[in-house]
Amino acid sequence: MRHSGAGMARTRIVAAPFAALVLAACGASGPARIATTGGWPSRHPICLRASLAAMARSLAVPSGAISHSISTGNNGSPQCLYRARRARGAVEVLANVETTQGAYFIVERTIVEAAQLFTPPRRLEPAPLAVPGLGLEASWFPQEQWLISTDGYRIITASVDWTGASQQRKIALARAVTVPYLHTPHGKRAQQLAKGYPSG
Repeated sequence: MRHSGAGMARTRIVAAPFAALVLAACGASGPARIATTGGWPSRHPICLRASLAAMARSLAVPSGAISHSISTGNNGSPQCLYRARRARGAVEVLANVETTQGAYFIVERTIVEAAQLFTPPRRLEPAPLAVPGLGLEASWFPQEQWLISTDGYRIITASVDWTGASQQRKIALARAVTVPYLHTPHGKRAQQLAKGYPSG
């Protein structure tokens, strides 16, 4: 499916507790779409000034060169499309923000199950790459071109559409846009959110 009016196609894999579910999510929006290329939405601030500014810094373009629009993903969660206009072509990051119980577990299982697809002799797609220091858990999925992360309360999936860019630059851009969405706890609270679901 394609994001309405944006031209971004993405598929999101979500592992729900006790069952593996494959849902098409981040790349498509529902029928309701609010264009907000100027000003900022007050009723549903899913688009963040800090994320837009981070994208501008990452791409070395003025903040005014980046537009943003709100839509709803196929997972029913709100998402913001950031689009930078550049002489060498547009760059898009679609940030889907899902608030759910067991967010850490869902992200952990998503990463583990994707890694299992890579296990010989299957190797159906490239294995996810861990992105350290981002939330409680984060990985980049080369096949889907998105970064999934969590602070234990919400799941952020940042899909990148950037023709010709290296994987390293795409990861850096997705990370920059994601950071403002995360409110990562530390110490005992972080351990509680991940309790019973160790990495690895």
